[in-house]
Amino acid sequence: MVLPTRSESIERTQEYVDFIASVDAFHQARGTPFDREPKVGSRHVDLLRLFNLVMSKGGYDKVSAEKLAWRTVGLEFSLGHSNLPALAFNLKTVFYKNLAAYEISTIHGKVPPPREILEDLTARGGDLLNRTLDNYKPPGNKDHSHLANGDDSDGSGNNTPKVERGSEEPGTGSRATRGLRQAPPQRVLFQPEITTRQPRNTSNYNASAQSAAASAAQTALARAAASASYLASEANPLNSNFKPDIYQSRGLPTIGVRAISTPLSDPSSIRERTHQLLERRRAQAPDPYRGVTMPGTGFNGPNIYHRILMSLRSSIQAEVGFALHHMVKISYERGDKYKFEQFPGLAEGLMEMVLAAFSAFTWKPWQISYSAYGSGPNSQLEVNELDGLYNIPDIVDRIAANSVTSYETNFIDDALALKVGYGTEASLVLRNLGLLEENARFLADIKIMRDVMTIALCSKGYPSTTEMTQNMLELAEQVTKHLEFPAVEERDGLRQALLLGLRSSDRGTVLSSLRALSRASMNVDTSADSNASGCVELIEPAVLEGVSHWLLLYDDDLVYASLDFLYQYTSKASSVETLITKLNAPALVQNVARLLSHNSRSYEESRLVKNAKKAKPPTEAPVLPEELIKRLAGLEEPLRSSMWLKSSFAQDYDAHITQLQLWQLYSNCFAAYDARDPAKNRMAAAEFIKNVGVTFGDKFAKAEVVQENGVASYIIRGIRFRRKPIGPDGNEYIKCWWQEPDSPGLVGSSLHICGLFCPDKESLYFHIMSAHLDYSQHDDGNWSPPKLPGKVYHCEWHGCTRWSTEGRLTPQILALHIRQHLPDEHKIDAHDYDGSAGAKYETIYHWETSSEPRKDARGRIQRLPKGVPLGAALVLINIAKAVRELPPPIGGQENLDLLFTRVKAQVWDSCANNRTLATQMSELVELFS
Repeated sequence: MVLPTRSESIERTQEYVDFIASVDAFHQARGTPFDREPKVGSRHVDLLRLFNLVMSKGGYDKVSAEKLAWRTVGLEFSLGHSNLPALAFNLKTVFYKNLAAYEISTIHGKVPPPREILEDLTARGGDLLNRTLDNYKPPGNKDHSHLANGDDSDGSGNNTPKVERGSEEPGTGSRATRGLRQAPPQRVLFQPEITTRQPRNTSNYNASAQSAAASAAQTALARAAASASYLASEANPLNSNFKPDIYQSRGLPTIGVRAISTPLSDPSSIRERTHQLLERRRAQAPDPYRGVTMPGTGFNGPNIYHRILMSLRSSIQAEVGFALHHMVKISYERGDKYKFEQFPGLAEGLMEMVLAAFSAFTWKPWQISYSAYGSGPNSQLEVNELDGLYNIPDIVDRIAANSVTSYETNFIDDALALKVGYGTEASLVLRNLGLLEENARFLADIKIMRDVMTIALCSKGYPSTTEMTQNMLELAEQVTKHLEFPAVEERDGLRQALLLGLRSSDRGTVLSSLRALSRASMNVDTSADSNASGCVELIEPAVLEGVSHWLLLYDDDLVYASLDFLYQYTSKASSVETLITKLNAPALVQNVARLLSHNSRSYEESRLVKNAKKAKPPTEAPVLPEELIKRLAGLEEPLRSSMWLKSSFAQDYDAHITQLQLWQLYSNCFAAYDARDPAKNRMAAAEFIKNVGVTFGDKFAKAEVVQENGVASYIIRGIRFRRKPIGPDGNEYIKCWWQEPDSPGLVGSSLHICGLFCPDKESLYFHIMSAHLDYSQHDDGNWSPPKLPGKVYHCEWHGCTRWSTEGRLTPQILALHIRQHLPDEHKIDAHDYDGSAGAKYETIYHWETSSEPRKDARGRIQRLPKGVPLGAALVLINIAKAVRELPPPIGGQENLDLLFTRVKAQVWDSCANNRTLATQMSELVELFS
């Protein structure tokens, strides 16, 4: 018989080969080992199949979080049912060691955790996507039961709970007294064992042990038999039948000789005993390192922040790379809590790395001098030396003189690439941490920081330093608002570098330069007697014209930054004078006014002009349809009286009705039905009056006694007659407003309204067609008019003006026209207000721009303007104020009107209809008057 061969567990397709190559390259870049064909049990695992299967179930974290999920995966790999938990954990370990980091990087697009908290640990636990060095503490040597990111799922090897043994004796597990306190056992001094106690599982005993026990028992029996025979023999002197002539001595017992181990005869045994003796003495000796924390004994060392600081100070390449790698992660994850003032020297160390990266593209590397003799405004420094205590006014000239004019960028060696990489990471850390206000203020107080940003902004634009330059430019956005700039006449390197950035063709550089210049002028005193200066006063007319052109772009960020820059620029009257004389000011004002309605949203509002008058309540009860009375008559008391009250009366605080009138109306309504069934239980008058309060509640329907002309009158206050009855389903009946002559056939007879109530509009339509127009309905639902020659059809609906009695209609058009008078829905008490004196409304059109909800001192929510429309309004207000202050021929009221001639209508429209900018537009309109 030939046994079938077992199929190979891995399908080596082209997809499998490509996948293994991709994972292998990933692990080589990561620096972690990779097992191409791991083995679980007796089978090799197909990593491609395992990866696809786990991804179909949601990934490693989701499978680990689900109970018994890895066992299910193991069953799909045909690992067998024997010891499945261990095989499932081994399969999970295969994925954890080889594919977990690959999944995080390729599937989720995130940076996987470091090796020391992923591949170097066991596969216990989950939540790998959120595992970092900050929130995860690796387990100690003795505690491996839990992980910092949560407990493991199936196959994780968690501690097995101990089996609690009960105190009951064997055989009492099913007794009703299980768990009760048992009586203590009796104290017996000695109870000999009569039967030999058998072990629980005798099959596990060794056969040699059983044979040894049997031989020992046989030897004991033989000795006992020999002793008994000797005592009973005549050779025993103690026996009464002792015969001396046959006495024989038993002889001396044989003494066994034991060999003694000596260094000559047994050297290995002597060495072993000597070693044990020395170990025993060493264990008993006092520990010289007692109380000292040794490496690997549970001491975690300094935290990650201090270790990063020490790594940067060490200047060791591997340590510096480690520090910068983790600093980038910390700046993204904990940048809002990481402050430079807590770690002295960290900011300076990062700036030195940025300088070292830019020094690779200079003739001489940049150096920082803190020497006393070389410091000061008039100090004589080398072209590559930076003053650490003062700022250098001619830093831009030094950068131009020290920069390499031509540099081969086609080839960059490893040393240069490493230096530029470190500088890029250091600039990114400074940029991220500078977003915190405390860190930005701390960096502004460092004198050398100003020159470092200037060097970064004035670099020649090498491709290797582009990212580093952009990071430092974004850092300048946060730092410049805390810096003080000298007067316009004095030179300042950072201000000059930011103004040069406005001439760049790169959008990011222009956008960041605009923001930095605007923020640099935020805290500047703009009063007339102030000598303080910002950065926007030195802008050239050509650049200012470019800023005005950027307002025409469909780029909200760039437009808003340009408006913010113009707001700071127009805050001084002298700048507005330059703007009017050097640029086309009316065109600029027109472009800015166009942005007042940027991204606006229009809406309609209905405003109440005249309140409606409340109609007088009816004085008579509604006539209930016969169909409704029949339905109510079949109900039992007190339900019948409650339903009748709800169908005929409504709640009204100001109305009342006498109890006698209410009882008479109720009795007359059901008198005919009560007469047919005398045996039916009827409600008494007193019970009926009590039921009124139960139906409407004591709050509304109250029984009172009032005096009228000295006569006591018993009334029910809080209810009134309904205009239309309501059925048990809560819908209002529809009244028929068809008019009929009082005397049919008599010309000129007065008309009266039918007044019949129908439960719905289809019933009303049937009533009009059959009762008033004598139409007949067929089985298919169609109507046919009566065959009366010469009959003229009119619409007799009360209030119909389209087809009055003077018009002529065909029967078909009349049938369609009647449906126009039928209501679309049931409206309870729709005629409580007089239609002739109803409320009047007018429609008002508004439009709103970008706003932000804020609460005022009283807790009311107000919509405050923001964004591009607010910036445009503030620029227009600054220009209008400056023009009014300037003397002629540039300023004055006439020039102001001439400047805003084209946009006055748009400004008035915004003031009237834009509620968001109402305050700003009102201020601008006041400047026109």
